[in-house]
Amino acid sequence: MDTVMITAGRDKTVKLVNISKPVTMSPPDPNSSIGSMVYLPYSVLDGTKPYDADCNIYALGLMMWEIWHNGHVYKVHRNLTVRVFSAGIRQGNFPLEFETGKMDPTLEAYWEKTMRTSLSGDIAIKDCKDRMRRIKDLLNRKESAV
Repeated sequence: MDTVMITAGRDKTVKLVNISKPVTMSPPDPNSSIGSMVYLPYSVLDGTKPYDADCNIYALGLMMWEIWHNGHVYKVHRNLTVRVFSAGIRQGNFPLEFETGKMDPTLEAYWEKTMRTSLSGDIAIKDCKDRMRRIKDLLNRKESAV
């Protein structure tokens, strides 16, 4: 399994790093509290799909939402059971709203598109890395203009 890391300092970079041997994860007890497992796709939570690299991209999309909104994703849902939470996500009952008007419209649109594509699972790791590089370039261009 990979872990998402963000480098310190002025030039923040998002990196996927492998800190452990890959393992197959058993689905959690459906009656346990979801807690921090909100970062797992519902297909892993309900046991229909193993944890794989796509799960890291999904988690990255959630972290992008958290960075943008400066808060925890699904904060009010963390006391739900795994079964209720994963069913709610699968059925679209807990949509993530995206705040606009915070930054340059070009960067904002690209950030949202990358975040939503990551959450949908419709992006390869290579393409995600390319998009993150583009976001970094847009951010650096805005910082240098100030």
